[in-house]
Amino acid sequence: MYKVIVFDLDQTLWWCVNTWIDMSSGAPFTRVDVDALIDREGYRLELFADSRRILEELHSGDYILAVASRSGAPDWAHEALKKLDLNKYFQEVLIFPGAKTTHFEILKSRLECEYSEMLFYDDERRNLDDVSGLGVTCIHVRNGLEYKQISELL
Repeated sequence: MYKVIVFDLDQTLWWCVNTWIDMSSGAPFTRVDVDALIDREGYRLELFADSRRILEELHSGDYILAVASRSGAPDWAHEALKKLDLNKYFQEVLIFPGAKTTHFEILKSRLECEYSEMLFYDDERRNLDDVSGLGVTCIHVRNGLEYKQISELL
């Protein structure tokens, strides 16, 4: 069974007009409603419809939740997580450029788990290919995380 569930951010938990947060005009972000921010030029960053519900339900279960993001703008991503009030769901948040395998090596060490106990959701096939090579179960997210993709965990 899975102990740790790991999420990518861009195009997995949230969408940005410019695809990735590091391609937006960036911080400071302003919260416009519970699930949406606008960047300094007024472009939206918004949670996918099921994201908050998924995080709430998994967090209230027996899972450890984490973020693994390859963003070139980690400060902006951290600010977005904070302003959307999402940090409370995650035990570990790793946001830095580079291979996702590095993120997972750190998570494995910090969370004292095996790769086989991890489940990973990401929209980019290359990340899933790399991480699955470690023994992590990977789920391809095509149009944002949807409740049906996690329903078997609840």
